[in-house]
Amino acid sequence: MIDESTDVPIQKLLCITISYVCDSEGVQYAFLGLFPVLETNAQSLYETLERELKGFGLNIEDCIGFASDGASVMVGNKNSVWTRIKEKAPNCIQLKCICHSLALCIQHAFNKLPSNLGFLLKEIPNWFSHSDLRRQDFIQLFETMNTEHDSEQVITQPKPFLKVSTTRWLVRRKLLYNLLLNWEELILYFTSAEIHAQQDCKFKARLLKEMLLDPVNKLLFHFAIPVVQEFERVVNSLFQSSKMDPLVLNKELFLLHSSLTARIFHDDGSKKELRSCDYGCKFEMELQKYMHNVKEDKQAAEIRINDTVFRCHSMLEEAFVQVEKRLPPSMEVFKGLGALNPQKVLSQVEKACFKDLPSKFLMDDN
Repeated sequence: MIDESTDVPIQKLLCITISYVCDSEGVQYAFLGLFPVLETNAQSLYETLERELKGFGLNIEDCIGFASDGASVMVGNKNSVWTRIKEKAPNCIQLKCICHSLALCIQHAFNKLPSNLGFLLKEIPNWFSHSDLRRQDFIQLFETMNTEHDSEQVITQPKPFLKVSTTRWLVRRKLLYNLLLNWEELILYFTSAEIHAQQDCKFKARLLKEMLLDPVNKLLFHFAIPVVQEFERVVNSLFQSSKMDPLVLNKELFLLHSSLTARIFHDDGSKKELRSCDYGCKFEMELQKYMHNVKEDKQAAEIRINDTVFRCHSMLEEAFVQVEKRLPPSMEVFKGLGALNPQKVLSQVEKACFKDLPSKFLMDDN
């Protein structure tokens, strides 16, 4: 398992960790170290990897699995660290980091939605990040709007609007949820901020207020949150667990793909009509409310609704395409190894027949 990074003095480093089988202690993990590299091209990274492994008495030829992020220099099909390992160890299995891959899937999909949402996700946390006074003003407004006069129950303070991470895209789900949860409070806050803010901030306050007042933006939040949440569930709850059956993880990944498929395709594989796709129960409910309460020209409202639905469909379609591209080619391997799960081996009902055990993955050439 390798990854490339850069330290504070701008020295490029290659991190190498290994997992191996110890006769007395079973599967073990070892951190071999951080090794400097002059260049981060495929040849330089591979030479560093091979040299350092030899220093520990290990040979690339004995490698049975290679794990990394999805960067082309690591796993590209023509000129990468992986292609060089594959030449030396033809039976080696490639495992891209599924957490990075799923984050990229939802990132590409989210980009199909209007840029308004990205602006809100960036600028609202920025507005509060460097000013204790602004944060306190919002907390005071929140408590005033949510005080129950007939109850002594203490009102919980609003959760902070954390700045989005550039490397861990899925943390945006919490920000999406917090913004939607405090939508009305934020409208009132930025209405006030437009009046009382310093001159150079008035425009941004007015822009944020107008975006929050637009019901279509709120509709898009209702749609996006459950989709992002499903990706986060697979990554955080499952793929970052230390005690999960790999076969179960693969099934969950294929289940996510099947769920996306069912939302935009019929059982026969044909595409559903735009308005027949599954955009989520909450989105459909809020869409009906919007259509019922709309005060603008009905024809103009219908055009906006159609555009919104098209954007949502584009996000689902892109998520489907991105996940499908990343489905692991080694599913059959995990199916076979899943038969060796201790619970299945000891079960009289679930245990596999001897002929179905993954013998070809466990025996040498002889």
